[in-house]
Amino acid sequence: MAKIERGPCGETFAEMKGVSLSLQRTTILDHVDLKVMRGELLAIVGINGAGKSSLLRCLAGMWKPTKGEITVDGLDRQTDDLAIRRFTAYLPPDPALHSLSIRENIRIFAEAYGIEEAEYLRRMDSLLRMFDLKDKQDKNASLLSRGELKKACLAAVLVTGARFYILDEPFTGGIDPRGYDSLRRVLNQLAANRDVTAVFATQVLELATSLADRIAVVNYGRVLAIGTEAELRAASGLGPEAPFSEVFARLASKDSTVPIEQFLASLGTRE
Repeated sequence: MAKIERGPCGETFAEMKGVSLSLQRTTILDHVDLKVMRGELLAIVGINGAGKSSLLRCLAGMWKPTKGEITVDGLDRQTDDLAIRRFTAYLPPDPALHSLSIRENIRIFAEAYGIEEAEYLRRMDSLLRMFDLKDKQDKNASLLSRGELKKACLAAVLVTGARFYILDEPFTGGIDPRGYDSLRRVLNQLAANRDVTAVFATQVLELATSLADRIAVVNYGRVLAIGTEAELRAASGLGPEAPFSEVFARLASKDSTVPIEQFLASLGTRE
């Protein structure tokens, strides 16, 4: 699916300045500087343990950084956290719901964001149909499959109509092809309208290049590079024909070579 034609993004909407995070004497984030532009769809990519989820948790106000400043729409995350939460919706990497029906869980999210009843009903109907959950809306969340739970959590987050979405691995967790496509189309349209700002983490590079306005490459608890696909290709020094996986490897790791042949040679020749 190609990107819908988009106009320019606005000014800085959210910013992390010198954000560091230490847990049990281990540095998780190391002086992260990151700007998210108003109306932007920004992808966060990185290897396992790179710091993506920790970065998003701090941005969402779930974790308090050891050092640094975070602002969202001109508000300070530390002193104005409640005000920011009113227009921000966060999806953790392993989301959970109350032991209630899908419909009741979605209603809780809608009420928390002050969505009027008529609007809630319209949104819920659309979301249940989008994620093939309409016939399961009365099913208790504790009985859902892994994929059903992920789709129900996505519906609950999207029903809020937030101005700022922070989504940690929204495309994983067993989500089926139709749910996957629906989410892609929603994010693509939101980015085209420039009314909503969204940051999402993903391990799927094709999602980052096909959906996002810009891509931030994260590793070692730092943002190592950020820009459009073309800008990242230029920064890597690789040509336009190089697979983006090679661009990512060059930017994300101190060891950009993958010693597959070396490993296979170590196994010896097998008939």
